[in-house]
Amino acid sequence: MPTKAELEELSYLRLKEARVLYKAGHYRGAHYLAGYTIELSLKARICKILNIESYFNSNIDVSKEVARIYKTHDLTQLLFLSGLKTKFEEAKYLNEELKTNWGIVNNWNEGYRYLPVGPNQKAITLDFLNAIDDSDNGVFTWIKKHW
Repeated sequence: MPTKAELEELSYLRLKEARVLYKAGHYRGAHYLAGYTIELSLKARICKILNIESYFNSNIDVSKEVARIYKTHDLTQLLFLSGLKTKFEEAKYLNEELKTNWGIVNNWNEGYRYLPVGPNQKAITLDFLNAIDDSDNGVFTWIKKHW
């Protein structure tokens, strides 16, 4: 399984790939892939908080329930597992744009891969990408500060 450093690198790569897809007009694919930026960045933080080298190392003896939780794509659950939930709630309270961006990002799930392109998809995807990567108030921008 990927190490913390690999998860961090992959989160940057997924965002870069999503931007390339967006520029090529593949808006739904860009939206889908960009969501993994947040998932991977939170999983990197979980490695830090649990002091483990790689995310869900199969050599660690854990119950099936714990294993299932590790494999989640649910960003709210991952935020909780990352140990950042309280800090993030405080940050959102102080920063309305970060709160708005989380509202946009938190609606993502891995099921986006099955959705067709809808009306206004270009604008929706651009909003999503910006909510992730805004240099001051992006969700990914905030998470990176806590790796």
